Amino acid sequence: MNKKRIQTDPNEIKIVGDICCMVLYDRNSNPKSLTYFDVEVLDSVRVHKWYFAKGYVVSGDNVKKKRRYLHRVILNCDDDKLTDHINGDTLDNRKLNLRMATHLQNSRNQQLRVDNSSGYRGVCFDKKAGKWMAYIRHNRQRTYLGYFGNSKDAARAYDMAAIRYHGDFASLNFV
Repeated sequence: MNKKRIQTDPNEIKIVGDICCMVLYDRNSNPKSLTYFDVEVLDSVRVHKWYFAKGYVVSGDNVKKKRRYLHRVILNCDDDKLTDHINGDTLDNRKLNLRMATHLQNSRNQQLRVDNSSGYRGVCFDKKAGKWMAYIRHNRQRTYLGYFGNSKDAARAYDMAAIRYHGDFASLNFV
């Protein structure tokens, strides 16, 4: 019979080559997910108790506002700085997937919104024109990129503009 896991039990970490895999539990000690990070940061990760909350790997106490995020610990990030998961996967905490970012850069690299109806970033259907319209936000303004006969062409126009305006922080429809 297995012993019930309790909150104070240490994190389970397995090392495979130069990558560590850690099992994450919720506050009720139920397994929720796995996170990955580089073996070179194992010592700084191991000193904290980590769990899965609201899509992130966290440690600490919400009540005392002492919450730590794994990706910030790995990059040794000051409180006034932001970090970004390049591939959008908050459980992939390898250094090659993390970078420092401004608030604006971080917002550009977000996942597709749940309320998106076209299936593509920067694309919507204009009922009056009867065509797909592409647009991008840049410098707090919406720039229209044109009308297209289908959503894929509009999405490609968005991708080209995103690369031009957002560079490495562009979230693209097609990779």
